[in-house]
Amino acid sequence: MATVNYRGDYYTTAQIDTLTPGGTIEVGDIFNVTINGKTISVVAASTTISVVVTAIHAACAASTIPEFYELAWTDSTTHITVTTKSDKHGWPFTITVTTTETGGGAADDQTFVQATTQAATSAQHWSAYNFEGGSLPGNGVTVFVPPGRTVLHNLSSLSAVTLTNLHLNGAYVGLPFWNVSQYGTYAEYRGTYLTLGVTNAYVGSLEPTGILRCKLNTGSVQTAIVVYGTGASADGNGFGAFQWKGTHASNLLEVKGGSCTVGMSVGESATIVTLLVGDGDGSTTDPDVQIGPGVTLTTTKVNAGYLETWSNITTAYVSGGEHEHQAGTLGTAHVTDGTLVYNSTGTLSSVATYELPGSIDLSRDQRPKTISAITYTVDGVTIPRVNDPNGVSTISAETPVFD
Repeated sequence: MATVNYRGDYYTTAQIDTLTPGGTIEVGDIFNVTINGKTISVVAASTTISVVVTAIHAACAASTIPEFYELAWTDSTTHITVTTKSDKHGWPFTITVTTTETGGGAADDQTFVQATTQAATSAQHWSAYNFEGGSLPGNGVTVFVPPGRTVLHNLSSLSAVTLTNLHLNGAYVGLPFWNVSQYGTYAEYRGTYLTLGVTNAYVGSLEPTGILRCKLNTGSVQTAIVVYGTGASADGNGFGAFQWKGTHASNLLEVKGGSCTVGMSVGESATIVTLLVGDGDGSTTDPDVQIGPGVTLTTTKVNAGYLETWSNITTAYVSGGEHEHQAGTLGTAHVTDGTLVYNSTGTLSSVATYELPGSIDLSRDQRPKTISAITYTVDGVTIPRVNDPNGVSTISAETPVFD
């Protein structure tokens, strides 16, 4: 099996686009320049191309819309030349242009053409020139992203490939949802997830604390993921340093340490057949995991750390740490140690608690809750530990099983 390292050491070039009005222009023709769904429209006050170019350039160059403001606009007489400002060199951008008649009707004889005359390159592109051998890895390959590397652009270049193993140790892999800079803030329109198929993914296997953002989309390929640890999340706002999505019905996710978020953004979905949280070995890097409402989740097993869930679960095991269930139903919970915090109004079908100190906490949410049955094993007169100071629960049956 071939093994390839991501070098991430290519030189930087800025993208250059040209925007060229042409054809037979009439006074009143409209020329539109759009970036990220935001459009600047210029009405032609002349039939002369150079005058129209000057007007379009002036409008775009003067704009404080962040997506326009971070670009450098040049009047090149026959066309407008667009590139990134110096601190954004290496960042790709996408401009679309259209032209219409007055009132928005289809253009007759005028034209407006966008062309990319130079593509952006940098050490942060998931592109052939940043891999050993100068070519993109193919199916069945093992890829290592070493510590300290950054992967921000061209994130879908391997979307049609299924790797055997992927070791992600880069400080930054993927882009945040919000692009925040000196030019302003906007929802990122470039791809934000590294997108590819992979059978086994290992996150933080070499330097866990060096990972500040790692976003992975494994699509419909069955994947087993192990997260060894991360540093503090660069994204904040409750999002973990590792963020993942994938839709195969048999995906496995094991989080040994660090912070992890799955399916918390609007419209994101994922499927996990088994989720393992924490080694339970007393590690100081016990994980912090969030599972959002867009996740189909079958089995969870919490050994240490913290798990927060917002989706239906078939079976939950808690043998240490804390599992806080915020929304959705839960079929069966086995609480042998640690705490199951149940805040959902969805029915908890059955709970099996064995011995102390496993406990069920209903104190953090005052809405009514239904627990169909609790079975607990006792030595002598041991009682189940259900903390319900607000009296919100309806427990259909409690069955002690004496040892």
